[in-house]
Amino acid sequence: MLSKLPTLRLELVQDSKEFSSPTGGFSILFPRVPNESSGTLNVGKTILSRHTFKAEDNNKIYAVMYFDVPHTDDSKAKRDLLVGFRTFALTEFKGELLNDDPVSIDNNDGRLLKISVPKRGIAKVLIVVTTTRLYEISVVAEKHGVSADEIEWAAKSFLESFRLTSIDRSGEGEVDAYLRSHPEIAQRAIETDDPKDLLNGKALSLPTPEFPLLARGVRASGTIIVRIIIDEDGKVIAAQAIGGHPLLISATEQAARKAIFTPTLEQGKPIKVLGKVQYNFIAR
Repeated sequence: MLSKLPTLRLELVQDSKEFSSPTGGFSILFPRVPNESSGTLNVGKTILSRHTFKAEDNNKIYAVMYFDVPHTDDSKAKRDLLVGFRTFALTEFKGELLNDDPVSIDNNDGRLLKISVPKRGIAKVLIVVTTTRLYEISVVAEKHGVSADEIEWAAKSFLESFRLTSIDRSGEGEVDAYLRSHPEIAQRAIETDDPKDLLNGKALSLPTPEFPLLARGVRASGTIIVRIIIDEDGKVIAAQAIGGHPLLISATEQAARKAIFTPTLEQGKPIKVLGKVQYNFIAR
């Protein structure tokens, strides 16, 4: 029974700072402010939206990833997710499973893994599954030479500080919101970290964003990647920028919403798809 499983408890860590993600629905004690990124992950034949928070400190890498999964209250489905992501974690770290303990976080099933990682030592990984999300929290040596005791202490401090919070949807991007309601679209994603998968060259019309006056005044520049959902007619129905200068994001999203693409066909029928376009701003 879940009530008999060990429960992770909070331990305050000297010099660590509490980091919280309202949209991610969690808080944790990071040793420094983490870098954030988002993308997709192939899990078998399923493509999931992935959000990552990562920080490096004293030759150790601290990370929290969460994945939006189809809503389920089925206990067997959750157990299957945990088993699947245990396999994913072993593949991710290219390691060997040394230990696997059941845990509970606010009555949500989880697993606490200890993995031997070649040339790096030990990784400790916490996996937790809720009704709509799966979280992976990990600590691993950046390179060989960090003692097992040091990893154990760092992992205990970091993993035990993880807390689930209520998810604030108010700041949620429109692509994330659409995928939450239509998770099947993520399985038809045309987006990877490979530049060749950008959809710029496949657009029938790709308007150039206006360069905001305020952005010009501070000489804002850089690359903005925008995730878009294209409907059956080739029109963009949701756009959401991934990072970039804050003064450029709104104009970029507005331009992306006006883009038009050739409809994507599946077995001869038009379908909605998820992809990315890129915009480059050069300060003048």
